[in-house]
Amino acid sequence: MTFNNVPSPYHVSKPLVLSVALGLGLVWAFAIGKAVQVRRRPVTVGAHTLVGARGEVRHEGLVFLNGELWQARAADGAPLQPGQSVRVERLDGLTLQVHHDREPVGSA
Repeated sequence: MTFNNVPSPYHVSKPLVLSVALGLGLVWAFAIGKAVQVRRRPVTVGAHTLVGARGEVRHEGLVFLNGELWQARAADGAPLQPGQSVRVERLDGLTLQVHHDREPVGSA
């Protein structure tokens, strides 16, 4: 090895080197395994997740949906009344196009 013929304070501990290499290898294997696992998951965010979702009108033109307030307008042009349950038809930029829902928001 590199330090075989040097005085005693400069000797390399083989068990220490192997332990550190093994530990780092396990950390990398775990991290790469988790990264592959995350890449295989289906997409859970985006416009396609909003279409069909139900929300509640909070103010004129604002709908509470998935914990967020969104600008909204009715597909038929009717005014949105606070407390009214609506369902998302499509997303137009950052504005939801909604239609009136017959079921209340809390029911499933």
